[in-house]
Amino acid sequence: MKKVNKSILSALATIAILGCGVASAFSCGQAIVQTGDTELEVNSKCGQPINSNFVVISPWGVAKKSTYDIGQGKFYQILIFKDDKLVNIQNGSRH
Repeated sequence: MKKVNKSILSALATIAILGCGVASAFSCGQAIVQTGDTELEVNSKCGQPINSNFVVISPWGVAKKSTYDIGQGKFYQILIFKDDKLVNIQNGSRH
């Protein structure tokens, strides 16, 4: 019983931490963008980002941070690329 309770608490803590505006995938039109996609794949699915720059972000070091507008009433998607691979997806403010 204690093992189950610890597992449940651990899972809930993980969800709480990751649920703070971080996702591993989102839809862009009819396509799904997910971590591991290349920047070219994301751009072919969503178009060009509205903003993009290189930043230092822990734990990735120097990475490319790009913001995508995926439509009225939806959250901006803030994507972090490291070595041309999507490593992190965050929800920005609502459009």
